[in-house]
Amino acid sequence: MKPIRDKPYFSVALPSSLLEGIPTLRERTFRAGIVGRALAIFRVEEVIIFRDPLNANPSFSSSLLATLLNYQETPQYLRKMLFPKDPRLRYAGLLPPLRTPHHPLKGEITQYREGVIVRREGDRALVDVGLDEYIRVKGAHWNVGTRVTVKLFKDGRSGKVVNKNGISIYWGFKVKEVNYGLKELMLNFKNKGYLILATSKYGSLINKVYEVLKERLKECERILLVFGSAKSGLYDMARAEGIDLNSLSDYVINFVPRQGCKTIRSEEAVVVALSILNFLKYIK
Repeated sequence: MKPIRDKPYFSVALPSSLLEGIPTLRERTFRAGIVGRALAIFRVEEVIIFRDPLNANPSFSSSLLATLLNYQETPQYLRKMLFPKDPRLRYAGLLPPLRTPHHPLKGEITQYREGVIVRREGDRALVDVGLDEYIRVKGAHWNVGTRVTVKLFKDGRSGKVVNKNGISIYWGFKVKEVNYGLKELMLNFKNKGYLILATSKYGSLINKVYEVLKERLKECERILLVFGSAKSGLYDMARAEGIDLNSLSDYVINFVPRQGCKTIRSEEAVVVALSILNFLKYIK
Protein backbone atom coordinates (compact mmCIF):
# COMPACT_ATOMS: atom_id res chain seq x y z
CA MET A 1 0.00 0.00 0.00
CA LYS A 2 1.37 3.39 -0.98
CA PRO A 3 1.55 6.08 1.73
CA ILE A 4 -1.15 8.28 0.21
CA ARG A 5 -1.95 11.76 1.43
CA ASP A 6 -5.48 11.62 2.79
CA LYS A 7 -7.60 13.63 5.18
CA PRO A 8 -7.48 14.51 7.94
CA TYR A 9 -3.97 15.89 7.54
CA PHE A 10 -1.85 15.88 10.70
CA SER A 11 0.20 18.80 11.97
CA VAL A 12 2.25 18.46 15.15
CA ALA A 13 3.29 21.24 17.53
CA LEU A 14 6.40 20.67 19.66
CA PRO A 15 7.72 23.00 22.38
CA SER A 16 11.16 24.58 22.17
CA SER A 17 11.99 22.70 25.38
CA LEU A 18 11.51 19.26 23.81
CA LEU A 19 15.20 18.38 24.09
CA GLU A 20 15.86 20.25 27.33
CA GLY A 21 17.29 18.24 30.21
CA ILE A 22 19.08 15.85 27.86
CA PRO A 23 22.75 16.19 28.84
CA THR A 24 24.64 15.70 25.56
CA LEU A 25 24.29 16.74 21.93
CA ARG A 26 24.75 13.11 20.96
CA GLU A 27 21.69 12.00 22.92
CA ARG A 28 19.66 15.03 21.83
CA THR A 29 20.36 14.14 18.23
CA PHE A 30 19.34 10.53 18.78
CA ARG A 31 16.09 11.54 20.50
CA ALA A 32 15.24 14.08 17.80
CA GLY A 33 15.75 11.33 15.24
CA ILE A 34 13.10 9.18 16.89
CA VAL A 35 10.68 12.11 16.72
CA GLY A 36 11.47 12.64 13.03
CA ARG A 37 10.89 8.97 12.25
CA ALA A 38 7.51 9.06 14.01
CA LEU A 39 6.48 12.17 12.07
CA ALA A 40 7.31 10.42 8.80
CA ILE A 41 5.81 7.04 9.72
CA PHE A 42 2.44 8.62 10.47
CA ARG A 43 2.61 11.06 7.53
CA VAL A 44 2.66 14.30 9.46
CA GLU A 45 2.50 17.24 7.03
CA GLU A 46 3.94 19.97 9.22
CA VAL A 47 5.75 20.31 12.54
CA ILE A 48 5.60 23.64 14.36
CA ILE A 49 8.14 24.45 17.07
CA PHE A 50 6.63 26.98 19.48
CA ARG A 51 8.11 28.86 22.41
CA ASP A 52 7.84 27.27 25.84
CA PRO A 53 7.43 30.19 28.31
CA LEU A 54 9.30 28.14 30.92
CA ASN A 55 12.26 27.51 28.60
CA ALA A 56 15.32 29.54 29.70
CA ASN A 57 16.86 29.73 26.21
CA PRO A 58 14.03 29.09 23.73
CA SER A 59 15.85 30.47 20.67
CA PHE A 60 18.79 28.06 20.96
CA SER A 61 16.60 25.09 21.88
CA SER A 62 14.13 25.74 19.06
CA SER A 63 16.90 26.24 16.51
CA LEU A 64 18.63 22.99 17.48
CA LEU A 65 15.46 20.93 17.17
CA ALA A 66 14.53 22.58 13.86
CA THR A 67 18.01 22.03 12.41
CA LEU A 68 18.04 18.34 13.32
CA LEU A 69 14.55 17.69 11.95
CA ASN A 70 15.19 19.68 8.77
CA TYR A 71 18.41 17.76 8.16
CA GLN A 72 16.70 14.42 8.70
CA GLU A 73 13.82 15.36 6.37
CA THR A 74 16.19 16.38 3.56
CA PRO A 75 17.13 13.65 1.05
CA GLN A 76 20.70 12.50 1.64
CA TYR A 77 21.95 13.55 -1.80
CA LEU A 78 21.00 17.20 -1.06
CA ARG A 79 22.37 17.56 2.45
CA LYS A 80 25.88 18.76 1.60
CA MET A 81 24.46 21.49 -0.62
CA LEU A 82 21.82 22.69 1.82
CA PHE A 83 23.63 22.34 5.15
CA PRO A 84 27.03 23.98 5.58
CA LYS A 85 29.28 22.62 8.29
CA ASP A 86 27.43 23.12 11.57
CA PRO A 87 28.52 22.00 15.06
CA ARG A 88 24.89 21.19 15.85
CA LEU A 89 25.06 18.45 13.21
CA ARG A 90 28.14 16.79 14.67
CA TYR A 91 26.20 13.59 15.41
CA ALA A 92 23.83 13.77 12.44
CA GLY A 93 24.90 10.25 11.50
CA LEU A 94 22.75 9.04 14.40
CA LEU A 95 19.58 10.33 12.73
CA PRO A 96 17.80 7.27 11.30
CA PRO A 97 16.92 7.37 7.59
CA LEU A 98 13.27 8.10 6.82
CA ARG A 99 12.92 6.03 3.61
CA THR A 100 9.87 8.03 2.61
CA PRO A 101 8.95 8.31 -1.09
CA HIS A 102 10.93 11.56 -1.38
CA HIS A 103 14.06 9.77 -0.11
CA PRO A 104 14.74 7.40 -3.04
CA LEU A 105 17.68 5.03 -3.06
CA LYS A 106 20.61 5.77 -5.37
CA GLY A 107 19.63 5.05 -8.95
CA GLU A 108 15.97 4.50 -8.06
CA ILE A 109 13.69 5.79 -10.83
CA THR A 110 10.82 7.92 -9.52
CA GLN A 111 8.35 10.33 -11.09
CA TYR A 112 9.13 13.08 -8.61
CA ARG A 113 12.38 14.05 -6.90
CA GLU A 114 13.55 16.76 -4.57
CA GLY A 115 16.31 18.92 -5.99
CA VAL A 116 18.37 22.09 -5.63
CA ILE A 117 18.78 24.82 -8.25
CA VAL A 118 22.48 24.80 -9.19
CA ARG A 119 22.61 27.10 -12.20
CA ARG A 120 20.46 29.36 -14.37
CA GLU A 121 20.80 29.40 -18.15
CA GLY A 122 18.64 31.95 -19.94
CA ASP A 123 15.00 31.04 -19.38
CA ARG A 124 15.88 27.69 -17.82
CA ALA A 125 17.47 26.38 -14.68
CA LEU A 126 19.52 23.28 -13.90
CA VAL A 127 18.47 21.20 -10.92
CA ASP A 128 20.49 18.60 -9.04
CA VAL A 129 18.02 15.84 -8.18
CA GLY A 130 20.61 13.23 -7.22
CA LEU A 131 20.93 11.63 -10.67
CA ASP A 132 23.98 11.39 -12.94
CA GLU A 133 22.93 14.51 -14.86
CA TYR A 134 21.25 17.77 -13.88
CA ILE A 135 17.60 18.17 -14.85
CA ARG A 136 16.57 21.16 -16.98
CA VAL A 137 13.40 23.00 -15.98
CA LYS A 138 11.67 26.01 -17.51
CA GLY A 139 11.86 29.26 -15.58
CA ALA A 140 14.80 31.15 -14.15
CA HIS A 141 13.22 33.01 -11.25
CA TRP A 142 14.58 30.69 -8.55
CA ASN A 143 17.74 31.61 -6.73
CA VAL A 144 20.68 29.22 -6.91
CA GLY A 145 20.56 27.01 -3.82
CA THR A 146 16.75 26.90 -3.64
CA ARG A 147 15.20 23.52 -2.87
CA VAL A 148 12.41 22.53 -5.26
CA THR A 149 10.22 19.53 -6.09
CA VAL A 150 10.62 18.33 -9.68
CA LYS A 151 8.37 16.15 -11.83
CA LEU A 152 10.61 14.30 -14.27
CA PHE A 153 9.71 13.96 -17.93
CA LYS A 154 10.09 10.65 -19.77
CA ASP A 155 13.34 11.73 -21.45
CA GLY A 156 15.03 11.65 -18.04
CA ARG A 157 16.82 14.94 -18.71
CA SER A 158 14.11 17.55 -18.20
CA GLY A 159 11.16 18.22 -15.95
CA LYS A 160 9.11 20.90 -14.28
CA VAL A 161 8.98 22.36 -10.79
CA VAL A 162 5.73 21.48 -9.01
CA ASN A 163 4.03 22.15 -5.69
CA LYS A 164 4.57 19.10 -3.52
CA ASN A 165 1.07 19.50 -2.06
CA GLY A 166 -0.25 18.34 -5.42
CA ILE A 167 1.51 14.97 -5.12
CA SER A 168 -0.89 12.20 -4.12
CA ILE A 169 1.59 10.29 -1.95
CA TYR A 170 3.24 11.42 1.29
CA TRP A 171 6.13 13.76 0.56
CA GLY A 172 7.70 14.53 3.92
CA PHE A 173 7.06 17.14 6.59
CA LYS A 174 7.73 20.86 6.74
CA VAL A 175 9.50 22.28 9.80
CA LYS A 176 8.40 25.72 10.97
CA GLU A 177 9.77 27.71 13.92
CA VAL A 178 7.50 30.37 15.41
CA ASN A 179 8.28 33.16 17.87
CA TYR A 180 5.13 32.80 19.95
CA GLY A 181 3.85 30.56 22.69
CA LEU A 182 0.98 28.19 23.36
CA LYS A 183 -1.87 30.72 23.36
CA GLU A 184 -1.09 32.26 19.99
CA LEU A 185 -0.37 28.84 18.52
CA MET A 186 -3.77 27.47 19.46
CA LEU A 187 -5.68 30.62 18.49
CA ASN A 188 -4.00 30.70 15.08
CA PHE A 189 -4.87 27.11 14.28
CA LYS A 190 -8.36 27.33 15.75
CA ASN A 191 -9.06 30.26 13.41
CA LYS A 192 -7.89 28.10 10.50
CA GLY A 193 -10.49 25.46 11.36
CA TYR A 194 -8.15 22.82 12.79
CA LEU A 195 -9.29 20.24 15.32
CA ILE A 196 -6.91 20.89 18.22
CA LEU A 197 -5.80 17.97 20.39
CA ALA A 198 -3.60 18.67 23.41
CA THR A 199 -1.72 15.89 25.18
CA SER A 200 -1.38 15.59 28.96
CA LYS A 201 -1.38 12.90 31.63
CA TYR A 202 -4.03 15.05 33.33
CA GLY A 203 -6.33 14.97 30.30
CA SER A 204 -9.33 12.79 29.51
CA LEU A 205 -8.40 9.12 29.21
CA ILE A 206 -8.26 8.02 25.58
CA ASN A 207 -10.43 4.98 26.35
CA LYS A 208 -13.17 7.39 27.48
CA VAL A 209 -13.14 9.65 24.43
CA TYR A 210 -11.97 7.48 21.53
CA GLU A 211 -15.46 6.88 20.12
CA VAL A 212 -16.37 10.56 19.84
CA LEU A 213 -12.83 11.33 18.68
CA LYS A 214 -13.11 8.72 15.93
CA GLU A 215 -16.20 10.50 14.59
CA ARG A 216 -14.52 13.90 14.78
CA LEU A 217 -11.61 12.57 12.73
CA LYS A 218 -14.04 11.63 9.96
CA GLU A 219 -15.52 15.13 9.91
CA CYS A 220 -12.42 17.34 10.00
CA GLU A 221 -9.83 18.07 7.34
CA ARG A 222 -6.87 19.08 9.50
CA ILE A 223 -5.68 18.24 13.00
CA LEU A 224 -3.15 19.98 15.23
CA LEU A 225 -1.65 17.66 17.85
CA VAL A 226 0.11 19.63 20.59
CA PHE A 227 2.78 18.17 22.88
CA GLY A 228 4.47 19.39 26.00
CA SER A 229 7.89 18.18 27.09
CA ALA A 230 9.25 16.11 29.95
CA LYS A 231 10.33 19.39 31.53
CA SER A 232 7.18 21.43 30.90
CA GLY A 233 3.72 19.93 30.49
CA LEU A 234 1.04 21.81 28.57
CA TYR A 235 -0.85 22.69 31.76
CA ASP A 236 2.38 24.15 33.17
CA MET A 237 2.85 26.27 30.05
CA ALA A 238 -0.79 27.35 30.10
CA ARG A 239 -0.52 28.52 33.70
CA ALA A 240 2.67 30.43 32.88
CA GLU A 241 0.83 32.21 30.05
CA GLY A 242 -2.32 32.75 32.12
CA ILE A 243 -4.60 30.77 29.81
CA ASP A 244 -7.06 27.89 30.13
CA LEU A 245 -5.78 24.92 28.14
CA ASN A 246 -9.17 23.22 28.09
CA SER A 247 -10.96 26.19 26.54
CA LEU A 248 -8.37 26.67 23.77
CA SER A 249 -8.24 23.01 22.71
CA ASP A 250 -11.02 20.74 21.51
CA TYR A 251 -9.73 17.87 23.63
CA VAL A 252 -6.99 17.38 26.20
CA ILE A 253 -6.14 13.69 26.08
CA ASN A 254 -4.14 11.24 28.15
CA PHE A 255 -3.02 8.75 25.51
CA VAL A 256 -1.45 6.36 28.07
CA PRO A 257 -3.95 5.50 30.83
CA ARG A 258 -2.27 4.09 33.95
CA GLN A 259 1.22 4.60 32.57
CA GLY A 260 3.74 2.32 34.20
CA CYS A 261 6.61 4.83 34.20
CA LYS A 262 6.49 8.03 36.22
CA THR A 263 7.33 10.08 33.14
CA ILE A 264 7.03 9.46 29.43
CA ARG A 265 9.80 10.82 27.23
CA SER A 266 8.83 13.33 24.58
CA GLU A 267 9.73 11.07 21.68
CA GLU A 268 7.74 8.24 23.27
CA ALA A 269 4.69 10.47 23.63
CA VAL A 270 4.86 11.43 19.96
CA VAL A 271 4.98 7.78 18.85
CA VAL A 272 2.15 6.72 21.16
CA ALA A 273 -0.25 9.54 20.31
CA LEU A 274 0.28 9.40 16.56
CA SER A 275 -0.08 5.62 16.45
CA ILE A 276 -3.44 5.79 18.26
CA LEU A 277 -4.73 8.60 16.04
CA ASN A 278 -3.62 6.74 12.92
CA PHE A 279 -5.57 3.70 14.09
CA LEU A 280 -8.69 5.77 14.83
CA LYS A 281 -8.39 7.44 11.44
CA TYR A 282 -8.92 4.15 9.61
CA ILE A 283 -11.07 2.08 11.96
CA LYS A 284 -14.61 1.59 10.66
